[in-house]
Amino acid sequence: MVSGHAGQRVPSTESSMGFYLQSKGLGPGHPRKTSAERVLTEKQWQAVLEACQAAKDENPKWWYRDYSALYLGYMFGCRVGEIVILERKHFSDLEKFDTARIPTLKQADRVQVICGGMHEGKPCARKSRIRGDRVGEDYTCPRCGSKTKVPPPKVALRTGAVDKELPLVEEQVIKFVLDYMREHMRPDQRWLFESRRHGGHISSSAMGRVFNTYLHRAGMSPKYSFHSLRHGRGVRLWSQFQDLVLVSQGLRHKDIKSAQIYAGLDPERREAYQKKLSKIAFDPLKQMRKVPNATGKA
Repeated sequence: MVSGHAGQRVPSTESSMGFYLQSKGLGPGHPRKTSAERVLTEKQWQAVLEACQAAKDENPKWWYRDYSALYLGYMFGCRVGEIVILERKHFSDLEKFDTARIPTLKQADRVQVICGGMHEGKPCARKSRIRGDRVGEDYTCPRCGSKTKVPPPKVALRTGAVDKELPLVEEQVIKFVLDYMREHMRPDQRWLFESRRHGGHISSSAMGRVFNTYLHRAGMSPKYSFHSLRHGRGVRLWSQFQDLVLVSQGLRHKDIKSAQIYAGLDPERREAYQKKLSKIAFDPLKQMRKVPNATGKA
C-alpha cells in the first residue's frame, strides 16, 4: 500500500487490484474519479461508434453486433448486465405500439435480516436488508461477524432482472432495432447480442472489453466504462427536458430520487452555475487592494 492524494491509501501496483486501478488511470497518486468525470457526452459516444464502424474490415462478422450494443446501450440507458440479456421478445410490441420492455437490474425486493449474534457482550441485533434471491443463504454480519440464515419472505418477492416498459422510444431507435432483428439476426435467434464462442448471450465482462477496445481506439481516457453510457443518457434527458420523472422513467429507476443526480451532472448547467457563482463570490484580493496599508496608500 502507498499513499495517494490527501493521505488516501491506495493499492500498490504489485497487487492485481493495483494493476486494474492503474489501467483505469486510478493507480498510485490518482484519486478516484467522481461521477461527473464518468459521464460520456453524446459527442464522445458518437466518436466511440465511429471507431467501431472503422473496424468493420478487420472484424466483419462482429463489428455490427458491437456497434448495435453500444448504440442501444446509450439510447436505452442500459447497465452492462442489462444490455447483454436483451432478447427478441423484449421488442415484440415495438412496431405496433412503439414500446419496449427492457430487463432491469436492481429491482429485486429485499428481506430484513436481524443478526442473532453477540457484539461486545450484548446482542448485536443489527438490521440489514438483503436481496430476495439470497433467501436460505448465510449472511455474515459486518458488525460482529456471526452468520444468520436469510429468512423466507412473508410474501412472494421479485428476484433477478425485471422487465420494465420504456415509455418513450425515438423513431430512429425503433427503425434501428427492427432493421437489426430483420437483417442481422437469425429467425431462431433468442439473444440480440450472442457470444462468439457459444449460442448464449455475450457476457458482461466481454461487453466491457468491447467498450474499452473502441474507447481506446477513439483516443479517450480509460476512466470511462460501459456504465458511462447510462450516465450520458441520463444527463442528455435532463438537459433536454429538465424533468426528473422523465429521466427516472427513461433509466427505469426504482425510486425517482435516483434521478436527481443527473441534474448535477449536466456539464452545461454546471458551467453556467460556476460562472454565476463566480460573479457573486467574495474576492478577498480585490478587497485588499481597496483597503489602505499602514502608510495610508491603497
